[in-house]
Amino acid sequence: MAKKTTTPAPAISIELVKEQVKTTLTPKDAQGNPAPDRNLTDSRRTWLTVNEITDVLKIKAPEGGITKALVVKSVTELVQEGIIKQRLRKPPHISEYTSAH
Repeated sequence: MAKKTTTPAPAISIELVKEQVKTTLTPKDAQGNPAPDRNLTDSRRTWLTVNEITDVLKIKAPEGGITKALVVKSVTELVQEGIIKQRLRKPPHISEYTSAH
């Protein structure tokens, strides 16, 4: 019996996801320029949860194959590299992330 082969979904690189996460978390003012957090309105806030980051990336690239697991992995690596910051919220199982600038 012939073995049925399925073509795997194009694997999205973790580096690509990390780059997208970094871009998403870089604070921007209304004109799209980098801005300090305190100058931003709440709708432009820079502390985002993993779910929010995942949603933003899915909106930007719906065909990109972005999964929450990929976002978690890339966010974890970026925190370890010191590129983004993490803070815990209450309830304690929710973390928020922003760029370390």
